[in-house]
Amino acid sequence: MKKTKKDIEIEAVKAIVSGELFLEEAMHKYYVKDRRTMIKWLKKWHLGDRFPKKLKNI
Repeated sequence: MKKTKKDIEIEAVKAIVSGELFLEEAMHKYYVKDRRTMIKWLKKWHLGDRFPKKLKNI
């Protein structure tokens, strides 16, 4: 099953927040070229109102 964009964003944010990956490592792993994109994902999924319950327990 192919991952959706949302799934990839959440997976990347979870890896960064948990300390599994540094921001630059996550950029490489998830093929993100611009640091600002990763920061937007962090704001959207970790700092924003859309923080999924499954990430809150990290």
